[in-house]
Amino acid sequence: MDFDDLSSLDYDYGRKASFGRRLIYFLVALIPSLLILALFMQVRGLPVEKYPIILAPAIVAAMVFLSLAYHNLAFVRSAQIHKKYSAPTKSMFRNKPDEWNAACFQFEATIKSSSVMYSIAYNNAIYLFAAVALALNIGRISIPEPINFAISCVGGAAAAYGNSLSARKLSYA
Repeated sequence: MDFDDLSSLDYDYGRKASFGRRLIYFLVALIPSLLILALFMQVRGLPVEKYPIILAPAIVAAMVFLSLAYHNLAFVRSAQIHKKYSAPTKSMFRNKPDEWNAACFQFEATIKSSSVMYSIAYNNAIYLFAAVALALNIGRISIPEPINFAISCVGGAAAAYGNSLSARKLSYA
């Protein structure tokens, strides 16, 4: 693909994630979700084998929220980096169009990978902080531990997703 063919920048090339990328986001979201489960098992003594009907949907819901948050924030971060830095110019590669295309693709690949890694780290931090804070605050009232886990897990992921939505809205301003 030659970058001269991009006649219009109105179409946003980063908003629609492929199925493979969504699947990777979903699988990456499994790690922090299982970390919260391990914390509940070790600290609170949550018996996983007794409540799979409550724990499994909570983990899946958290994974869905986190995967959506990953993509939203990766898009926002990519747009921020694009505003700050510019792609290699043709004048840097006089009479070397193949090298220029390779440099442009390398520039885009670097932006994509750094924005995805930033998004994963930032959303995981929000998720873990919110889930632990919810677990500590909900633990004070007398509700069963599986319900506490479900609320903490889904609530933390919803906090990360809500933050990514507000970041996306701010990027359009």
